[in-house]
Amino acid sequence: MRERRAHYEASPVFVNELLLAGTEKVRAETQETVRLALDAMGLSVTLRRMRLKVERQRRRGQRQGSTMRRSKTGAREDVMYVLSEPGASADR
Repeated sequence: MRERRAHYEASPVFVNELLLAGTEKVRAETQETVRLALDAMGLSVTLRRMRLKVERQRRRGQRQGSTMRRSKTGAREDVMYVLSEPGASADR
C-alpha cells in the first residue's frame, strides 16, 4: 500500500491524467443518461427548441426575456423586455 502511495506521490502528472480520463468517461456516461431521461419524459424536443431560441437571440446580439406584470385593469400580461442591446446606452 505504501509503495503504491509513493508511486502516485512521485507522479503528479500521472495522477492528473487518471483524474482527467475518469472525468471524461463519467461526463460521457452522464450526458447519455440525461439524454435518455429527457427523452423518456418527452422534454428533449422542448429543451432543443429553447436552446435554439437562445442561440438565435445571442447571434442577434441581444438577450430577451419575458415577465408577467399587472396592467392598469389588474389583468396579468406577458411583457417582453430586452436585457441588453448592442450600442444601447444605460441611461434609458
